[in-house]
Amino acid sequence: MWVYRTGKIYNERPIVLYDYQKTRNATHPEIFLQNYQGVLVSDGYATYHAIKKKVEGIMVAGHMLEAPL
Repeated sequence: MWVYRTGKIYNERPIVLYDYQKTRNATHPEIFLQNYQGVLVSDGYATYHAIKKKVEGIMVAGHMLEAPL
């Protein structure tokens, strides 16, 4: 399951998209993100860093945890 979500600076209602794929093959997020430009916050999975090299306009940021309440 590949999950994509809008960031905190997005002022509208948050969008969460669940993209079911049978494998963790790197081509799935690469295809989904091929027209995306901006910051991609991820869990550190190496696939995202590979995408940064193939898709112009993407910057990969490390995983960001929120402080517990």
